[in-house]
Amino acid sequence: MLSENWEKVNDSTFKAQALFIKEKDSIHNENILLEQKGETLTYTTTIKGQNDDKPIHFKLIADNENEVVFENLKNDYPQKISYKKMDNNSITTEISGVQFGKPSSEKYILIKNR
Repeated sequence: MLSENWEKVNDSTFKAQALFIKEKDSIHNENILLEQKGETLTYTTTIKGQNDDKPIHFKLIADNENEVVFENLKNDYPQKISYKKMDNNSITTEISGVQFGKPSSEKYILIKNR
């Protein structure tokens, strides 16, 4: 199960913790920062146990009413991260790119807690 818990920090910054839990074990622990700096929206992720625990930055490449797409072609995997609004209570997130020399993608549906 994937869980992303988002919190508004201020008018230009949101932060989240993403956890992927299998049975009772957390197998993925990620901190996400979504920041508006001037005209630039950036998505920064720090994943425990990956990239020497250093942040990875993704730039906004597409933005419309229902979807945002971030890209970092220099990252090993993923190179793209997208969030697409499905309805008022759910969003689909997809990570994609080339992994082990082959195109790969993973989709998850996130449902808003009430």
